[in-house]
Amino acid sequence: MICLVLAACVQSTWIVDAGGTAPGAGTASDPYTSITYALEQPATVSGDTVLVRPGTYSDEAVDFLGKNVLLRSTAGSATTRIVGVPLGPDPAPAIKIASGETAVLVEGFTVAGDAGARGYWPVAPNTEVGAGILCSGSVVTVKDVVLTGGQNATAGAGIFAISADLTLDRVTLTANGRDSYTQSGGGIYADSSTIVWRNSLVVDNEVDFRGAGGYLENCNTQLNRVVFRDNGGFYSAGNGLTISGGTLVADSCSFTGHISGDPGGAIIVDSAADVELRSCVFRWNAGGGPDPYPGGAIRLSGGDLRIFDTLFESNSGQFGGAISALQPMLIEGCTFVDNMAAGAQEYGSYGGAIACVAGTRIERSVFVGNRAQDTFSDGGGAIYGAADIVHCTFVNNVANPGDPGAVGGTGSILENCIVRGQPGSIGSASATYSNVEGGAAGTGNFDADPLFWSSLSDVRLLPGSPCIDSGDPASAVDPDGTRADVGAFAFDPNVGAPIGMTSCIANVNSTGASAALVARGSTVAADDRVTLHVEDSPGGALGYFLSSQTPDSTSLGGGSQGLLCLGGNVLRFSASVLDDRGTGVVSFHPRLGAFPQGTVAMAGETWLFQYWFRDANPGATSNTSGAVSVTLN
Repeated sequence: MICLVLAACVQSTWIVDAGGTAPGAGTASDPYTSITYALEQPATVSGDTVLVRPGTYSDEAVDFLGKNVLLRSTAGSATTRIVGVPLGPDPAPAIKIASGETAVLVEGFTVAGDAGARGYWPVAPNTEVGAGILCSGSVVTVKDVVLTGGQNATAGAGIFAISADLTLDRVTLTANGRDSYTQSGGGIYADSSTIVWRNSLVVDNEVDFRGAGGYLENCNTQLNRVVFRDNGGFYSAGNGLTISGGTLVADSCSFTGHISGDPGGAIIVDSAADVELRSCVFRWNAGGGPDPYPGGAIRLSGGDLRIFDTLFESNSGQFGGAISALQPMLIEGCTFVDNMAAGAQEYGSYGGAIACVAGTRIERSVFVGNRAQDTFSDGGGAIYGAADIVHCTFVNNVANPGDPGAVGGTGSILENCIVRGQPGSIGSASATYSNVEGGAAGTGNFDADPLFWSSLSDVRLLPGSPCIDSGDPASAVDPDGTRADVGAFAFDPNVGAPIGMTSCIANVNSTGASAALVARGSTVAADDRVTLHVEDSPGGALGYFLSSQTPDSTSLGGGSQGLLCLGGNVLRFSASVLDDRGTGVVSFHPRLGAFPQGTVAMAGETWLFQYWFRDANPGATSNTSGAVSVTLN
């Protein structure tokens, strides 16, 4: 009895080699020749490892039979291929894990459905599923596996999972469902499962209904660094992913090139699903079809959707070039560039980037170059509908003449926003504490050049921007503790790469430290993007910048404690007296074409900069920062 118990506890390794002599004994010198056969052997038990040597293993119907076995190739997916049984009277998936397994690993294979393999799902007769891998009621990890060519499955031509706990790591799903038979989930179809899916590629899968890349129904899914590309089908929708019920959190994923004949080029969110997208990219997706609300990248039909720090670029759809939302949603920290609303004339087109309903909130997001501009457009080059829009920046979003270029429809409210590029571009939307080109009625609104780093590519604020400290006083303060700025980005003195070099160290001031000066931005004179930033000046002190082309080092005298590091003709930017607002930090953007005394700073010249400020140390005095020199080119 003791020997039998010990034998059952020993973990064995079995070898499979397609080039061996059938059936084999599973040893290194006499390997099994079939993976299916290796798993069927009574000697193969839970805890064992089956190692598969390079080769093509055809007509396989691998069934784990309730055994928790590690199935690994010895040389990886490029040289180890599993091909399912041909379509016939007794179809089966290439790999089946459906007998209560709790710890299965499949690693390092290409699983091919070249012969049209498929498996019948027993609880739904005449429903063919899972040509590649079928999982039911099991715990499975699939790693470094390519699933390709799965066909003749109504659902899940690559992978079918139901009530499973599934981990997919470095898995490629490609060219599955490319027939007229697969309806949903060309790459993967999962129902009532828990899925952790990372570092994977889903490309060029097809279906006739929904979810060419994947169809997830009532699943709890985590995606991380998964790439969805060029999945589709002419009559299909949600070609990257369809999420019907359940939860999904996607982080650092990308969805590109999905073109749909129905709503939701890349994603459909439906049936009370709870979806959160973070740091993702949606590019070149298109949604269409007879539905008047398609959404080029995303269609929110039901459930909850939250999107953070995500890029939407060059997507198109009739109602919402990037997103069409029939339910309220939250968007925060996102960028929408060059999305377009265009579609069939009987419905018109609305919302170059977003079409939404009341209850939607959009925060800290940027909209550049979006458009709703076809013949039957009703406006909203960036947004159409009713939304609370807070701390957003709109630049050069366009609609047809007479239609609002930035925000169309009725019911939207803008607060602390920048709207530039088209006068009158917020239509009937209300605005407060916003910088609106052409002006807008409302408390705190103004019309002024916001001083972006770049009008299109970088809409962060330069020092001296009128948007700094101009937001609603009741809004939360900015990260530097001061009144809210207007626009998507609070002013940050650390924007831009350091330029120039320190040419002089300042004397100690009343803080017990020397005020340090750093130059940032660009040394290209034509860019006019030199910015100056001082730290450790006394809180609440007033001052202004000095500049010269000649270095020096001399005491200021006259009771000042400062060291003047400039000589020759010293220019004083005294028309721009600065206040550090109690922070000890001051920033300034010297306009290279408008220095004092009518001076123009030109390429080939070296300019030195220094900051002079009042101080009390202990009596009334003044001091200076260190100096930096910047050579322009």
